[in-house]
Amino acid sequence: MHEKLDLYVGKRVRWRRRLLGLSQSELADLVGVRYQQIQKYECAVNRLSAARLWHLARALGVDVQYFYEGWVDEQSVGEPAGLLSEQQGHEQQAHEQQASAPQSRAA
Repeated sequence: MHEKLDLYVGKRVRWRRRLLGLSQSELADLVGVRYQQIQKYECAVNRLSAARLWHLARALGVDVQYFYEGWVDEQSVGEPAGLLSEQQGHEQQAHEQQASAPQSRAA
């Protein structure tokens, strides 16, 4: 069974990756693993070591404590109130900003 904290950290990794517009493959390349490993971290199938979490934090442009922000404690039921809606709101805002930004990439 997955630990709630492992699931929470995995969701924070996924949320940040998506916010930055990175695929699992792109993030995997940045930290030196295969995309399947990123998938397993995000779903908490595999636990993140301290070293891997540090590398992910650097690749995602955050401090390590970012992955634990909003975590109440192991005794809490489900996710901290508002986290999911907060993440969805940020994702929507990021998508809107990307859609309205001028496209400067060469095809």
